[in-house]
Amino acid sequence: MAPIVKDPPSLRPMNVRSIWSAERHRNRGMPGIAFELRWPNDRLLIATLVAHGQPQWSAEQIRHYPPARFYALSFWLDVQDAAEGDREARARVDYCREQWQEMRKAEVISDRPSATVGIFER
Repeated sequence: MAPIVKDPPSLRPMNVRSIWSAERHRNRGMPGIAFELRWPNDRLLIATLVAHGQPQWSAEQIRHYPPARFYALSFWLDVQDAAEGDREARARVDYCREQWQEMRKAEVISDRPSATVGIFER
């Protein structure tokens, strides 16, 4: 069994507002999980995303947006499979890490929502 990802020391619960529209017509046909799972719970999913490079405020969106929770769970499963030696899962995890790193370099994402380029600025 793969080791469990621990919360990074910098991870503190945040009170973030939803940046997604939950209206049905906007999310039709999208896979989603509308409720927090018992295992892995939202906190573990968020910790996994943050540990791999996604900004915490962005990862916290899984609490508000069912499709984000679905994709966070998919990523968490890939991390577990990669730890057990699955090459395809490792490639997907590496791809996400590289993309978050590149977006940080391009200043498209940041640890502060107000420092992010585009629609997230206040």
